[in-house]
Amino acid sequence: MKEKIHMRPPSRLFRNLKNIVLTFALMAFCFVINAQNPNANENSHVDGGIILALDDTTVCVGDGVADLIDVQLTEASGRVKQWIITDDENNILELPEQPPFDFDSAPPGNCRIWHLSYNGIKPLVDPFWHKHVVNLSDLKGKYDLSNYIEVTKIQQPKGGYLEIEGGGTEIEICAGDGNSDAFNVTLTGAEGPDMLWVITDLDLNILATPDAPPFDLEGAGEGVCLIWNLSYAENVNLDGITNAGDITGCFDLSNPITVTRNGVHGGQIAIVGGATEIEICAGDGNSDAFDVTLSDDIMGDNSAWVITDPDLNILGLPSGPPFDLEGAGEGVCLIWHLSFEDGLTGAEVGMNAADLAGCFDLSNPITVARNGVHGGQIAIVGGATEIEICAGDGNSDAFDVTLSDDIMGDNSAWVITDTDLNILGLPSGPPFDLEGAGEGVCLIWHLSFEDGLTGAEVGMNAADLTGCFDLSNPITVIRNGVHGGVIEGGPFAFTIDEVADKIPNEAITLKDNIGDKSQWVITNEEATIILDLPNSYTDPDFNALGVGVCKVWHLSYADGLLGLEPPAEGDHLVASLSGCFSLSNAITVTRTAPVASKIGLFPNPSKEIVNVDLSEFGSKDVSVSVYSLLNVLIYSKDINSSDLGISKLVPLNISGYLDGIYFVSVKDAHTGYTVIKSLVVGK
Repeated sequence: MKEKIHMRPPSRLFRNLKNIVLTFALMAFCFVINAQNPNANENSHVDGGIILALDDTTVCVGDGVADLIDVQLTEASGRVKQWIITDDENNILELPEQPPFDFDSAPPGNCRIWHLSYNGIKPLVDPFWHKHVVNLSDLKGKYDLSNYIEVTKIQQPKGGYLEIEGGGTEIEICAGDGNSDAFNVTLTGAEGPDMLWVITDLDLNILATPDAPPFDLEGAGEGVCLIWNLSYAENVNLDGITNAGDITGCFDLSNPITVTRNGVHGGQIAIVGGATEIEICAGDGNSDAFDVTLSDDIMGDNSAWVITDPDLNILGLPSGPPFDLEGAGEGVCLIWHLSFEDGLTGAEVGMNAADLAGCFDLSNPITVARNGVHGGQIAIVGGATEIEICAGDGNSDAFDVTLSDDIMGDNSAWVITDTDLNILGLPSGPPFDLEGAGEGVCLIWHLSFEDGLTGAEVGMNAADLTGCFDLSNPITVIRNGVHGGVIEGGPFAFTIDEVADKIPNEAITLKDNIGDKSQWVITNEEATIILDLPNSYTDPDFNALGVGVCKVWHLSYADGLLGLEPPAEGDHLVASLSGCFSLSNAITVTRTAPVASKIGLFPNPSKEIVNVDLSEFGSKDVSVSVYSLLNVLIYSKDINSSDLGISKLVPLNISGYLDGIYFVSVKDAHTGYTVIKSLVVGK
C-alpha cells in the first residue's frame, strides 16, 4: 500500500498567478481565433438605428458660441454603440460620446453625424496591430451604421467695427435745412462673404439699405437712427425682412453709428386764397393787412417769421400774420417762415438770412410788391400852411409852396379842392394864383399815385379817388373875394347952375359885385383923386363939384382896407389904397359951365309927341338921342342944319314908350358938346 501524500494547499498568491496565467492564455487564444476569423462573436443582432436631427443642421462656427445639434436615435441594437462624425467623404473626424454635439470649434465645411452599433471587439481599432480606422469603409466585424445627418458648418461672419471719420460713433445733424449732411465712416475687422449697409430706427426697423458711405440723411426728417454693417453668409435670406431682429442664419452686425437728426422744415406758406405774390399800396394810410396759411408739415423746436429784401437782408421779425406793410414804403420784400433748433445765430434785423448759422429751414417766400406812395409835406414858403388872399381885385395873389423830399410814387399831381373835397382844379404846380377864384375857402394838396388812379378829375370828389395814392397835408387858402362889379348907365352931363344936378335913382345898375363891404366912389377923370364917397350914386350934387369931368365907381372891399377915408383937406389918391378891394368900371359925368346953347322939350310930360327945340342950341349939326333911365339907347338920329325948318323943332314920337323918365341928349357934331334934358313920359 502506497503512502498517501498530503499536499499543502496552494497559497493565495499562487492562486492569483494561476488566474492571471489562465486569463492571458484565454486572451491569446481569442486573439488567435479572432485574427483567424473576423466574424467571431457575431451571435448578437446589430442595427445602427435611425437618427433624426432635433436642431438646425446649418451652424455658424468660430464665434465662440456653442453650436449644439441634438439628435434623436431610435431602433438601434447591438452590444456596443458609438457616435461618429465624418467629413462628407466619410473620413472619421471625431468620436463624440453622446449628443448634443458642439460644432463651434470645428472648421467650416460639411460633415456627417452617424450612429454605429456593433458586437465583439470595438471595430474602430485593430486590436492586434493597434491600427486606427480612418474611414468608415475600413470598418470590420459585426456592425451596422445608421443613416447620417448632414451638417453644414459656415464660418461665422464678423460685422466689424464702425467709426465716424474723425472719431466717435455718434453724430448730430440738421435734417431738412436743404444742406448736405453727408459724413463718412470707417469699417474695420469685418469678415463675411456678403456685406450690406443697413439703417434702422431704435426698434431695429429697417429704414434703408444704402449702397455705401458717405451717408447723407438730409431729407430723413427728425428722429434718431442707427447705421450698421451687416456681414452674412449664404444661408441668410433677407427677402421680406423689415426688422433687423428678424434676420436668421449666419450673420453679424457691427456696432451702430447713432445719428440724431434734428429735423427742421419751414413748411409751405401762401396768401389766403393760394397766391404767393401780392401787390399793395404802401403809404396811402389804409391798412394793407393780409393773412397767410402755413402747411402742417413744419418741423423744428422753434419757429419765427422773417421779412427780408430780395437780397435777403433781414428787415423785420414780426410776431406772425396777418401782415400789414402799410408804412414800409416802396420796394419789394419777401416773407418767410423759419423753423429752427436751439443755437441759431444771425436772426436779427440788419443781418442777412444767407448768414444764418445753426439748424434751420426757411419756407418758400411770399413776394410783396410795395407800391410806395407818399404825398409828402407841403407848406407856403416861410413855413405856414394857411394863407389869406384877396381874390378878385385884379392883382396877382401868387404864392409859392415847398414840397418835402420824402415823396414817393411813380406819378404826382397838384389838386385844389373845396372844404368838402370837391375837386376844383388840377394845376400844373406852384406858384398858385387864385386871383380869379372868387370868395371862399379852398385846399391845395400834393398827390402821389401809381398808374391806374381814377377819380382825379375836376367835378369829382377826392374822397372817391381809387387806386394807389396818397395826399399830402393841405394848405388852406382863405379867399376874400372882391369884385367891384359892373355898372351900367350914363354917361351923364350936367350944367353947373343953381339947380341941383343928381343922377336919378335907377339911372345906374350894379351887377356881379362881390365883397363883404361896398362903397360908391367919385374921382377925378384920371382917377387919382377921390372927390366923394357917397353911400349911393344918387346922393352927390354934381353942381357942388364945379366944372370938369369926373367918374363914378363902385368899390367892393374886405375888412382892413387902408387909404379910404372921407375927403378932407388933402386929396386922397386911389393908388394909396391898400388892402383887399376891387373897383368896378367907371361912368363918366361931364360938368359944364352955363352956355347959351340949350334945348327945350314940350310938351313935357307927354305921351304922344314931344318937340325938341333947338332954336337956342348953338350948332345945327347935331345928334339927337333918347336913353332910358338904365342908360339904354332907344332912339338916335343925326340931323343937319339943312334938315331943320324955320321952327328949329325936332319932333319925337314917344307913343310907344313906357311911362317913366328918359333922357334926351343933343350932341354938337363938331365940338362934342352935349346937352341932356330929362323927359317924362306919361300924364
